[in-house]
Amino acid sequence: MTGKHGAIAGGAETVGLPQHDPLREFAAEEVDFFEADTYCDLYSYYWTPERTREEAEFIASYCTSYSVVLDIACGFGRHALAVADILRGSNCTIVGCDRNRSLIDAARARTRELDETIRLAFQLADATEFRQPCDVAYIVGNSLGYEGEEGDVRLLRNAARNLRPGGRLIVQETTTKVNPGGAAWFGAPGMLVLEERRFDPTSSWLRVSHLRLRPQHAAVFAETRLRMYGGTELLDRIKAVGFTVESVYADVDRRQYSEADVEVWLVARLAEK
Repeated sequence: MTGKHGAIAGGAETVGLPQHDPLREFAAEEVDFFEADTYCDLYSYYWTPERTREEAEFIASYCTSYSVVLDIACGFGRHALAVADILRGSNCTIVGCDRNRSLIDAARARTRELDETIRLAFQLADATEFRQPCDVAYIVGNSLGYEGEEGDVRLLRNAARNLRPGGRLIVQETTTKVNPGGAAWFGAPGMLVLEERRFDPTSSWLRVSHLRLRPQHAAVFAETRLRMYGGTELLDRIKAVGFTVESVYADVDRRQYSEADVEVWLVARLAEK
């Protein structure tokens, strides 16, 4: 089983979730949940260009001329490409890192369409170890949770190591208030997907399972698991690795966050040395 950035490390933490998923019985094979050929367009109904642009504008608002900006666990570059476009001509450099090779290959392929005024690079690397001094770093798109609490601490600590004194970290996550359980069909380019979500409130682990159907193809099964957080819990995690949290929002419109909100955006600053 794989997570967004590699093998799931949840172990006993996921014990509250059933180990067998009945959707497997309807599939001819199991595939990687984050394989780029499918994943890049999988949630296009939600990852609209308008939404991506709004989120990128929020990130870019914390960047100044000549900033180095680090996209942690960048996936196929959805945000990095949009941030780079917004910062065109500002002499900023955007670097994305992810350890999923197919997603990095997809991100690099998209950079071929850019002109030379955009400074953007994607690196195949473990985000818990990758070194890139930067002025702004962001973890956006529900990229935490796949390696469990210990993995998230390593990810946040490495972000702190990479940020220059006074640098900012932006984190976005869907919270446990989203009521993530249930099942539903949705359409994606070239396929129909039955998505089942099972949430264990005791451990806060979520399992997402897919039965993916394509015309003239056998059904395939894909699964991932992630640790979800409440807003206050996430804020405490960020403070614990040395950040001062400046702002906590419910969305990119900067509406003040409350514990009832299903999404949280945190802006934190690394202490000056």
